[in-house]
Amino acid sequence: MTCVRSLPFAIGWWRGGTSVAVLLPKRIARIGGEQRSCWEPAVAAGQTAGAASQHSPTETGGLAPPVFAQVWALAEHSMSRIVFLGTGGARILVFKQLLASGGMWMELGDARFHIDPGPGALVQATKRKLDPTKLDAIILSHRHLDHANDINAMMEAMSQGGTRPRGKVFVPSDALEGDPVVLRYVRGYVKEIVTLQPGGTYEAGGITFRCPLRLRHGVEAYGFIFDAPEGAVGYISDTDYFPELADAFRVDHLIINVLRTEPTAPLQHMSVPQAQELIAAIKPKVAILTHFGMTVWRAKPWEIAERMSQQTGVRVIAARDGMRYELEEGQGVSDRHIRPPAAPSD
Repeated sequence: MTCVRSLPFAIGWWRGGTSVAVLLPKRIARIGGEQRSCWEPAVAAGQTAGAASQHSPTETGGLAPPVFAQVWALAEHSMSRIVFLGTGGARILVFKQLLASGGMWMELGDARFHIDPGPGALVQATKRKLDPTKLDAIILSHRHLDHANDINAMMEAMSQGGTRPRGKVFVPSDALEGDPVVLRYVRGYVKEIVTLQPGGTYEAGGITFRCPLRLRHGVEAYGFIFDAPEGAVGYISDTDYFPELADAFRVDHLIINVLRTEPTAPLQHMSVPQAQELIAAIKPKVAILTHFGMTVWRAKPWEIAERMSQQTGVRVIAARDGMRYELEEGQGVSDRHIRPPAAPSD
């Protein structure tokens, strides 16, 4: 039995009378693939603590259905998830904002991370009611603006303008040196700034992640593997394809940046055929394509993903702006969160 997150109390009326019962759902447990509540009863109005403890919400005299439904909604929300704050990559698509470019928001166990906060990251987070002051870390794969433009804004937001220094920031060394993308004046706003290294292992919010190797890009760049409660989550940021990627990213849930429909030298970005080869070699439970360039967007990435699924035997999903990918033990993603976007126009 694995308990994943504490929840606030729920209040309901007993069917048998007018007294109010207060039940504290101590945590939500996962038992044999099902979510169940571990209840801690409190004293109900007109009852003793002992009397309250004899009831459970599943009994006839338990919580009324509307209240129980509300608690169950909180339980569903407690599972690990990834919110895509933008699926656009490459310069033209980003500066036209045909797709958003805010990176990814990850909630793994009780930890909250913002990965690659590109242009509009803060706007996209607040638009989707994600609170930057709750972040445990901001993680940057590399210094290019479509990944790093909003890192200073997110650092200010995470620390409430520096009034409450908190959180960690993980960046490649060249994001801090020379012509830095992390401005010096905001560096004191956070608890710690950590320089990423190939093979390094790191921790934030109780979750461990690592950089298995350095990617092949025009600047210092890394991918990440997060040890989530539901399985390993891998993110391969901008890179040229090379065979070592398959052995380095043996994960359950794989996210790949796919900018181009075909390899185009000397650009060091993953193309559709290369991504398919990588997915076929790794065989994750689920693979998610994101960070699309203009050629991929015009080719309709959701159709590309469907063809990849058929050819690799792996479930492949094309991310969309605002998509919430929920990790479930052995389940992958809930279909109700995946809807194809409207077709792009030239």
